[in-house]
This record gives sequence, structure tokens and C-alpha cells, in this order.
Amino acid sequence: MKSFRLYILGFLLLALGACDDFLTEVPETAVPEEEAMTDLESAEQIVVGIYSCFKNSSLYSGALVQATDIQTDLLYAATGYSNQFGSFYRWETTPNENVLLSVYGGLYQIIARCNFFMDHVEEVRNTLTVESERKTIDKYEGDVRFMRALAYSDLIRTFCEAYEPSTATQKMGVPLYLHYREGNGSSVKKARATLEESYAQVLEDLLQADQ
Repeated sequence: MKSFRLYILGFLLLALGACDDFLTEVPETAVPEEEAMTDLESAEQIVVGIYSCFKNSSLYSGALVQATDIQTDLLYAATGYSNQFGSFYRWETTPNENVLLSVYGGLYQIIARCNFFMDHVEEVRNTLTVESERKTIDKYEGDVRFMRALAYSDLIRTFCEAYEPSTATQKMGVPLYLHYREGNGSSVKKARATLEESYAQVLEDLLQADQ
């Protein structure tokens, strides 16, 4: 019996030792965050990943466009429409509406990926010595700043009141996340900025994108 217990103990110690390497393995389908954007090629892949977010079925080919059209009576329900967007037709939407949550989450996913690029773009730029490559990374940054501005402007347009200069400093805008770790993979929750601050961020990104 004692020898059996020793056998079990030895097996457990061997198993625990073998697990150490397994627990430190990097998944083959993932890239560590610090290695995701280190050169021009990986920067291009990050930009492609941002563009892919725009294919989200809840955004520019889905609820972001359709729900607002329904609310302005530009679309009408036909027989057999299966109650799709039913609460919007009936003006019975609530803050927990899945359609709204999918639009909100989809736009912030674009912003998070843009922020990741912006957090690492200077590291990549500092490694480039060829002028054509530096122009390429500048072009990528312009694209990303424009995409972040677009996502924020649609968040403001969809979830905030209309802009009035006289009240913009008192009206609520949207939470402004400008770094990847602020709003992705962390517990940080930002308060809503003012409407004036929100639009100022959109204009700043557009100005930088143009440059």
C-alpha cells in the first residue's frame, strides 16, 4: 500500500513538472500583445484588422443604418417581417436593446483597434530608415486616425443629443478612450465626456489624419 502511495506521489510530481512548460506555451493562433506590431508588415496587418471591423453586420450594412432609417419613417414593415426591429417600429426601444448594444460595441471595437495601432506606431516609425517606408507608415496613421474619427462621430450621432453650441459644454457626449489598455482588457470605465469634448476629439483626429 505504501509503495502504491509513493507511486501516485511520484506520478503527480512528474505531471506537475511537465505542466510548467505547457502553461508558458503561446497559443499557435495568437500573437502576444507586445509582438503584434513591431515592423511595417505587422502594422499593415493591424490596419487590415481595423478595416475588417467595418464588415460588422451591425454597423454600416446593418442596424447602425437601418434602425435610424426606421425611426425617421424611411422604412416600413412588410407582411412577414418576423418582428425584426419591431421595438423600433413601435418606438419601444430600451437601453438594453440588443440592436443598440451591438452597434455600441461594434464601434468601440473599431476604436480599440485604432488605439492599439496609435499606441505602437511611433515604435515602428523609429525602426524605419527608408523614406518610402516612412511615408507608408504615415499613410497608415492617417487612415487609422480617420477611422477612429468616423467611429466616434457615429457614436455621438447615434447616442447623443444634437449639437448646440450654447449647451455643448453641459450636454453628455461619449466616453473617450484614446489608448488601447484604457478600454480593452482592463477594468477601467470612463465617464462620458461632454458633447463639446467629444466633437473636439473627432476634429482633432481629422486634422491629424489630413496632415
